[in-house]
Amino acid sequence: MPFTTIRAIANLTNADAILSDKEHESRPPIVVHPRDVVRCEVVVPWCTSSGEFPTRHLRVDFTDPRPGGPRNLYSVWQQTISGIDLVRYSGYAPPPPGQDVNIDPPYRQNAPPLADSRTGGEYRVYGDSSAVLVINEQAWVILVRIMG
Repeated sequence: MPFTTIRAIANLTNADAILSDKEHESRPPIVVHPRDVVRCEVVVPWCTSSGEFPTRHLRVDFTDPRPGGPRNLYSVWQQTISGIDLVRYSGYAPPPPGQDVNIDPPYRQNAPPLADSRTGGEYRVYGDSSAVLVINEQAWVILVRIMG
């Protein structure tokens, strides 16, 4: 099973972004300050069911950069559906009224894939790959493959 490893997080917003690894809870969350890049080595966990989900995903937490923007929460994991390996996500952007922001967005069987660029193409997993997690000015979270 191929893995996607996040080698850096680029936060292009005006607020802190936080990445938590639910598979390795003992590791401290990675905080990326506004307009900064942090090097890291975080493997995107594989998850195939709601039963695995509590310990098999990453959590991305950031505030929408637009004035008065809401908090955004995303869960990110890898999953194969119909023979296609994709990095998938579910999210609250913003969380629904009354939603406890300490509860991660849930597993969804047919969750959409993260985009691989601003054009919105799917981030497909073609063997082990390295990527940069980008949180940008449009409150999007995308993975950009590192070539080479």
